[in-house]
Amino acid sequence: MKISTITLYFFILMGFKGFTQTNTASGIITDVKPYFANEHALTVGVEKTVFILITDQKDITGKTFEINKEYHDLLIETKDKKFILNPKYAHKTFAITYEVNGKGWKCIKTLKAIKK
Repeated sequence: MKISTITLYFFILMGFKGFTQTNTASGIITDVKPYFANEHALTVGVEKTVFILITDQKDITGKTFEINKEYHDLLIETKDKKFILNPKYAHKTFAITYEVNGKGWKCIKTLKAIKK
């Protein structure tokens, strides 16, 4: 009985993972704006694709994001408590790996700078 229960739970968890899609895109970040519930939307590329940068729930300040460590300073906070794109990343092309979540949001998982 226990083996069948464990097997059932395994297949259920694998099924939930199957609903997400991981994709890649590339482009220059052109716009940053607040989105929903402390998340931020980044507009990328000529197609103006909107990607969501998820706030790290472990950080109580709400100033870090669930993204690879080398781009932890992608967004910086201004004096009026708004987030803007860090000037050192302006006009740089990025390869973005994102996952479409259950709400249809394109959530950024990793960034990688593309050298020209």
